Amino acid sequence: MKLFSLFALLLVIASCQSKPKKLIPLENLKIPLREKIKRSMETEYLEVMGIDEKTGQFLTEFYGKDKFKPKWINDSTLTEKGQQLKKILSNKLQFGIPDSRYKSLKWKKTSFLQDEILITTTLAFLAKDIQSGFLHPDTLLVKTLEPISSAELSKIIRFDSDTMTVEQQLVNLGPADTNYRQLADGLLEYCSHYPTDTNSFKVEPFKKDTLHAEENARASLFSKRYLASKDADSLTFVKALSQFQIHNGLKPDGVIGTYTAKALSESTVHKLLRTAVAMEKWRWKSKYPKKYIRINLPEFKLRLFTDDTLRSFNSIIVGKPETPTPELSSSIRQIVVFPYWVVPQSICNKEILPKVKNNVNYLARNDYKIFRKDVEVDPKTVNWSRYKDAFPFRVRQEFGPKNSLGIIKFEFHNKYGVYVHDTPQRNLFSSDIRAFSHGCMRCQYPVQLAKTILMKDSIRGRRNDIDTLKLDSLFALGENHRIDLRDPIPIFVEYKTVTVTNKVLIFHPDIYGRDEKYLKLLK
Repeated sequence: MKLFSLFALLLVIASCQSKPKKLIPLENLKIPLREKIKRSMETEYLEVMGIDEKTGQFLTEFYGKDKFKPKWINDSTLTEKGQQLKKILSNKLQFGIPDSRYKSLKWKKTSFLQDEILITTTLAFLAKDIQSGFLHPDTLLVKTLEPISSAELSKIIRFDSDTMTVEQQLVNLGPADTNYRQLADGLLEYCSHYPTDTNSFKVEPFKKDTLHAEENARASLFSKRYLASKDADSLTFVKALSQFQIHNGLKPDGVIGTYTAKALSESTVHKLLRTAVAMEKWRWKSKYPKKYIRINLPEFKLRLFTDDTLRSFNSIIVGKPETPTPELSSSIRQIVVFPYWVVPQSICNKEILPKVKNNVNYLARNDYKIFRKDVEVDPKTVNWSRYKDAFPFRVRQEFGPKNSLGIIKFEFHNKYGVYVHDTPQRNLFSSDIRAFSHGCMRCQYPVQLAKTILMKDSIRGRRNDIDTLKLDSLFALGENHRIDLRDPIPIFVEYKTVTVTNKVLIFHPDIYGRDEKYLKLLK
């Protein structure tokens, strides 16, 4: 009997201990507001809001400096500034920071007193993220939420509405880099005009779904606010579709092709998350040198800068999705006039061998020569039927009009064996999605690029021996010639799917799907 009574007592004690302590709502207490805020820093009240002990210490330090004076509330409600800031902080994606990052903070059914603490906490986290980012650049691990210092936060909360909006002041907390600022400003402008919704659509190209393609496209354009009505006339629809295509890095032809269909299917939130990834990459980027070339693969563009001034601008062709162009940084050390092309082994195996086995004259027709070590081999003396999938010789394409590298090449050391070069296939530059190569980057106006590089190539006042006139003479000679640069020019091959043109965000197709590895981390 005693054993039973003891067991019953233990059950009662365990039951009592398992029941959570019922907290008294602080806003109902008849104590000064500053005392209420101070008590909000107690562990049990912080836990209700999803705030950990370390952040609680930060809040105590921050509010304690001003004797726990409220920032966003009065005795009974949020102030006008508090209401404004709460609304702004409800869409952190407009600052390039994913909203999912703050899911631990519990905003549902909050009191005005809890709003005070949550606004300050969210603002401190957001300010830190805008400054330093949310991913570790080396490991790509998501950073732990961390508030900005209390001293910095004290400066931030003094929003000056006479000079700029609160949103713009928050944007300005980010890096001072011009590329970052333009993207951040473009994102803020975009979010003020277009809905931040998760609506996605299944839009097929005209060729696959002639019946429903336009219907689904209209629904997407209406949802994205490019159309005022799904029943707009055909001319209005085509104009809206063309404008949408411009904003998605596509040719504004009013036709629902493969990439237009993909862009229409993508939700606005997914596009904005890609923008957040692009902004994060700019946060990681160290300062560019005074002279450099920057290539952005999804944009299909090459830019040459010297002294913060754009000197040359080129469209480029990049690798196909199955042979993607890598991201890299190196330095261009040589310009080669009338280059030979030593064909990569993979191309020899997959493309050249089947054609040679079918017709040995293929090599001569395309100005290819084959070598065993350094000794040229007559292809007609080879028993090609012996070779199944491995080309047994080194292949070199002679310089000239048929050469795949065109008439000029820019060489830089990299482990991938890629470079920038000319191309005889000039017609490919008329395409908007120019992913056609085996990995190298084909330049639209390579001769002008070479001349600009040579004009700026000097070290300690000594210019390159080859000026623009001498370069023209080399082309007239029609011979293979290497030009060493006195001052090698840094080249950065990057991958950012969102850019800005005239303050407007452009969402380029993620041609290699490289954004997805980042986006998975944000879910």
